Amino acid sequence: SSAFQVISPGFAAEPSRITIDEMLAFFKKYAKQEGLEVDDSLFWRMHCDAPADAVLPDAIRSSKVPTGIYSFSDSFFASRILPVIRDMGMNPLEDFAVLGNFNTEQSEMLGFDTFDHRVEEIAEIGVRMLTGEITEKKILLPPQLIHRSNK
Repeated sequence: SSAFQVISPGFAAEPSRITIDEMLAFFKKYAKQEGLEVDDSLFWRMHCDAPADAVLPDAIRSSKVPTGIYSFSDSFFASRILPVIRDMGMNPLEDFAVLGNFNTEQSEMLGFDTFDHRVEEIAEIGVRMLTGEITEKKILLPPQLIHRSNK
C-alpha cells in the first residue's frame, strides 16, 4: 500500500458556493410557500453582530403571529438568542419552535431540533474518494433532522 497524504487547508480557504444572500433567499422562498413571514431586517442586524438584547425583544413583541426560530448554528442560538429570550421571562424551547444546525452538544443538552450535516460521513467518503476506494463522482448525502423537542 502506498502512502497518501491529505492536506486540509481549512474551511475558509475557498468561498462557499452558497452565499448568505442565497441562503436567506431560499429560506424566504420556502417559508412563503408555507405562509410564513421572515424578518429580513432582523436577520441582517443579527448577522452583522447587532446585540441580540437590543433587537430581539422588539422583534418578538411586535410579531403579530407565533414566532419560530431558525438558527444557522446551534451555538448561535444557545449563546446569543436563548439568553435574551430567557431574560424576557419566556422559555424559548416551550414558547417557540426552534430549529438549529450542525447537531452540536448545545442542541443535545438543551433539547432542540437541529440538522445534522453528517460531517463525519462526508470526511469518510472524501478520504475514500481520494484513495480511489470510491470512484463515484456524484454522491448525495442529505442532512438529517435530529428531532429532540416535543413540537
